[in-house]
Amino acid sequence: MYLPFILIAGIALFASALGTAVAEAGHDLAPGAAVCMAGGIVLFYVASVAESIRYGVPWRDVVTWGIAGVVLPWVVVPLAVVVHAEAVVAAVVLLIVVMIGLAEANQRRTRAERGSAAFTR
Repeated sequence: MYLPFILIAGIALFASALGTAVAEAGHDLAPGAAVCMAGGIVLFYVASVAESIRYGVPWRDVVTWGIAGVVLPWVVVPLAVVVHAEAVVAAVVLLIVVMIGLAEANQRRTRAERGSAAFTR
């Protein structure tokens, strides 16, 4: 019942960090904004994993994108120290594309396994 609040909190954190990154274009992104950006993505994926498990999705179908969604976003925090804000945003966009690709590959694998299981019955 509380999972949507975690999801919305993650989106709000990410949006506030993105707003700061846009305002600070050409400059280094503040460490707090980088933590908010990573934390927002992590909260989104934590809520998504919990919701998937709650609705009966097997762990093996969630583990690939779930672990990556909780671990990979923290890469932007040290990156924010080295590059300007717009490069951090570009890295986050790339990270999200990778996460979507992982989820899609996992979904295709699951469909293929279920399809081959149906033929063996």
